[in-house]
Amino acid sequence: MEAFCGPADGQSAVVPFSFTDYYREEMGEGLLRTFLSFETLIDPGQLVAIKRTTQILEERLGERCAGVLRRRVNLDPGYVTPSRLVLATTKDYAHRIYLGEGIYGEVTLLFRRSRCTFFPWTYPDYRSEIFIPFFLDMRRRLLQTRRSSRRGKGAGSTHAWHGSFPDFGACRRAKSEPGEGWPFS
Repeated sequence: MEAFCGPADGQSAVVPFSFTDYYREEMGEGLLRTFLSFETLIDPGQLVAIKRTTQILEERLGERCAGVLRRRVNLDPGYVTPSRLVLATTKDYAHRIYLGEGIYGEVTLLFRRSRCTFFPWTYPDYRSEIFIPFFLDMRRRLLQTRRSSRRGKGAGSTHAWHGSFPDFGACRRAKSEPGEGWPFS
């Protein structure tokens, strides 16, 4: 993942993926879940391209059986801002916004102070006490980076998340969000 995303700067616990059996038929038993964060900040407008790249990686790492792709990893890109965690997906539902090229965006978590707020559609693993501290830490580091940047100490490091073997959530911290100047490069 570092070849694609740059240096990782954080990883959640690696745990058995027992939150759902959604991937069992395609990927088999014994799945593991983790999230990674990456140093490089991204422009949220890059999410479609990042999701498209993760789809290519899933295909390259998978195998074809009778013409059907059986993934060995599931890479779910997204990003963290001071106010939310956003996921990219190919599945359309009422609460998702079309971003382009068959990709939708979903606000999965809201951050308020030092807490997460869930939605009815928030996946069980994103609600888990195992992973919530990791997401909150990503947010804390993003806020710290922004404060340092405003003091003239440079942009600092960034954070993202990628998910697990065979289920890899991919998330990055966004450089900025609307109302904060949109200083994307």
